[in-house]
Amino acid sequence: MQWLYLSFHSLQLESSSNLSQETEPVIIVDPRHHEVVQFNAFARTLGIKVGMGLAMSLSLSQTLKVLEYQPEIEQERLFELAERLYKLTADIALDPPNGLFLRIDNMLRLYKDISDYWLAVTTCFADQALSFYYASAPSPRMAKVLAQAKVNVLYTNPDESITALKQLPIDYLQISPKQKEQLHRVGIKTIAELLDIPLKQLAKRFDLPLFTYLGQLTGELHTKLALFSPKLEYRRTLELMYEISNAEVLQHPIKKLLKELETYLKIRNKVAQTLCFELCYRYNEFISMYVERGDGEYRASKWLSLVRLQLESVKLAEPVVSIRLICTRLVSQSARVNDLFNQQASALESQELCAMLQAKLGREHVYRMYHRHALEPSKVTVLSPLNDITETRKAVSTQASSDSRLGTISKGTFWQPTSLLDIRPSYLQAIPSELKEQVTILSGPERITSGWWEFAPTCRDYYVAENQQGKKLWIFRTPNQQWFVHGYFS
Repeated sequence: MQWLYLSFHSLQLESSSNLSQETEPVIIVDPRHHEVVQFNAFARTLGIKVGMGLAMSLSLSQTLKVLEYQPEIEQERLFELAERLYKLTADIALDPPNGLFLRIDNMLRLYKDISDYWLAVTTCFADQALSFYYASAPSPRMAKVLAQAKVNVLYTNPDESITALKQLPIDYLQISPKQKEQLHRVGIKTIAELLDIPLKQLAKRFDLPLFTYLGQLTGELHTKLALFSPKLEYRRTLELMYEISNAEVLQHPIKKLLKELETYLKIRNKVAQTLCFELCYRYNEFISMYVERGDGEYRASKWLSLVRLQLESVKLAEPVVSIRLICTRLVSQSARVNDLFNQQASALESQELCAMLQAKLGREHVYRMYHRHALEPSKVTVLSPLNDITETRKAVSTQASSDSRLGTISKGTFWQPTSLLDIRPSYLQAIPSELKEQVTILSGPERITSGWWEFAPTCRDYYVAENQQGKKLWIFRTPNQQWFVHGYFS
């Protein structure tokens, strides 16, 4: 077997926004020990190193920007990188917070040699501008030790990797400080001196965890790794270098998130229907912003136009320090069929228009209108929120079946006029108004009796009439001889 280990030593820092435009020294500090764990190129010129204390680092520069280390951001990013590499390597294991194990011996059959495979791996996330250490070895533990020792070599011969491993001090081993201290006390300072001792003797002189680790390091014992399995969802957290108080300014870091989402969706031939942006404040508080498009979309430019409309109505209670993008509704992309005889594309598709209205006005203020089975004219038209259209159609269909069994409808799914009496006006009033003018009856009556099974009986005689101004009205008379105007003909 042959394993490759990738160690992304600055994953959180390089996943933050505006890194390429950063002109000030930036460090990331572990809050538990107050030590530097990551830093950028400007901080390196000041002499800052990994493990340096926070107080010492601040004394080197007055403009030093300090960020808190958040391993969950690196783990989330690591999951995304594993999904990118999954198309190249079947066996991938996550090593949180910033490492990946890749089994490559069974994949080299698909490539000319290991250099060709390595080119495919580096090309897979070349657009991310990530720095990493790497190494290959016969066992995953050995590959990790060599990578964290910054050897950056792909060994094709197992003996070469073992030789390189023996030259390293025992400080590179992934064992506890207490175990390292025990080895130093007996005069063992290099891995070569440790491996010269037979495993049976090590088992007698040291504890079982050290014995097991060394067996996995040399490959004599099997290393159990939980293999990665991709999920059909997308999560990405972008930490901002500066606090943002203006909601409109958020579109710039969001654009970076949408670009990465576009690449993710294109690789999988998927589209997203709903995007959830969590605008995070300083103390683990956030507000959610939803952007939807019913037919799905993958292009960053289309999503960004909707985000801009949505941001116009967002009010920030505090400055935003990070943005989290969550996308769980991913569907397969279907071809968009255009009119064969119409060479001019429509400026706005219906779904795009609905998405823009939802982003501008809010989801709760945009409705879809359609017809249903009903004898009463006021119940023919149904308004439903775009998000609940499926559930509403099911309810309408159930109601229609019930009405049909009761014999209230005999004219089909849609109203098909067969005579002048069956014609319906183009405009119906939500609440009929009292008839207060003199009219001339043109046709009628048409009696509509319905609703007795719902304990809301309706009995009306409808007429088509014309007023003195020449307008056609749809009026009805109640059993109490009261007259009302229900609609107007165009």
